[in-house]
Amino acid sequence: MIFERVFGIVLLKVSITIICQKKLLFIVKFVGVGLVKPVNRYTSNEFHDWQRMNLPGSFVMQDVDTWVLVWSGSNTSFEPMGLVELKRSTAAPIVWTPYEADLPNYLALKKLADKASLPLWVVYFMKDQVITDTSQFHLFKITKIDANASAGKKIEYVHKVVTAADFRKGFPTVMP
Repeated sequence: MIFERVFGIVLLKVSITIICQKKLLFIVKFVGVGLVKPVNRYTSNEFHDWQRMNLPGSFVMQDVDTWVLVWSGSNTSFEPMGLVELKRSTAAPIVWTPYEADLPNYLALKKLADKASLPLWVVYFMKDQVITDTSQFHLFKITKIDANASAGKKIEYVHKVVTAADFRKGFPTVMP
């Protein structure tokens, strides 16, 4: 586990991969959730390559990008505040919303968050752009996931767009 300081907030990065790498494994097998989205275009590491070749396609391997813990310098007990999924693409933050094609991943994260009694937040930012105080983040709190709901209603959330400066100054109260 690696602690990292971002905007004055201490984060615990949890990479969910195979146990042989001495990290946490979280595999959920989904039955009846529907089609899994097409495989991402690129892999991010050797384990990702191995996983695609060796694990059943019905398994969802979900990484947890960040557990938000406590303020820097806090002498509290590092009690988790929420589960954060980081998303990025070339879409403008104001128009991006969680893709229903990623439903199995969101469902896995929501189940994990619910078991831990934590909120599930998604923080979206633009890919390949340096983040400055005026950069926009689209923040989502995932409230419900229903694989059986009609299209466009499978992932329920509350959301808002904030600047990086507002995020830094207002976290965690800035979260929806």
